Amino acid sequence: MATNRAIRQIRPLLEAGYTSTPAHKRLYSAADLTAYAISTGAIPHKINSAS
Repeated sequence: MATNRAIRQIRPLLEAGYTSTPAHKRLYSAADLTAYAISTGAIPHKINSAS
């Protein structure tokens, strides 16, 4: 996603008063992000295939 597009999508949320809180854990790689998302329940541990 282009940076400008992301800014256009986020700006209305910020103007409406929504904020984000920083993660308590520093994520250094995509694997770190995936592990964190699984541990918080944001994504399932096992993803079913489309077939």
